[in-house]
Amino acid sequence: MAIGNYEPPSEIKVTAVPTPTTPSGAVVKGIEADLEEDIKENVAREAKNRTYIEILKDSNVTVDEAQAIVDDLMTKGYYSEEVQITKKITATFRTRNHSDYLRYSTALQLLNPKFRQEEDELALRYCLVGSIARFNTTNFAHPGSKTPPDEAQKMFDARLDWVEAQPERLTALLSVKLRRFDEKVMVVMSEGVAENF
Repeated sequence: MAIGNYEPPSEIKVTAVPTPTTPSGAVVKGIEADLEEDIKENVAREAKNRTYIEILKDSNVTVDEAQAIVDDLMTKGYYSEEVQITKKITATFRTRNHSDYLRYSTALQLLNPKFRQEEDELALRYCLVGSIARFNTTNFAHPGSKTPPDEAQKMFDARLDWVEAQPERLTALLSVKLRRFDEKVMVVMSEGVAENF
């Protein structure tokens, strides 16, 4: 080795000495890993929350409206809303319950429509009958949780008779308004509702 040569000798290799694992070091590493995992979960939850609020905003639904819908569905079992049909006429729609879907399924099996258009008309009619609570000054009865099945069927039949007696253009207009109502409820009850409310 010459004087003035500042390079390390080529045959000497420096290797890192591993830090011995101690009980306290293992605890620290475990805590750090847990904190990193918690941070990742919080970031994912926050991103999901932002996404849900953005979905509401894109659908012109406020967080307060969404909260009211969720609260009603969880406490009353349904949500209802007044909808403007014309400048002078309003209607009230409510969310359908499981028995409404069972009635539609039974009607589908019994009537066995041959064409898609017939099936769509049946779905439209049964959804409208399941949801209409009021039209203008006419109020429609809906069963409660303790209503006997035969009484619930009479209420359904009365609403069905009314819908089937209406002009086709009116039922078409009501179905458009009902579709918007259903879409609003579907957006509010989409994935993320449990974390946000």
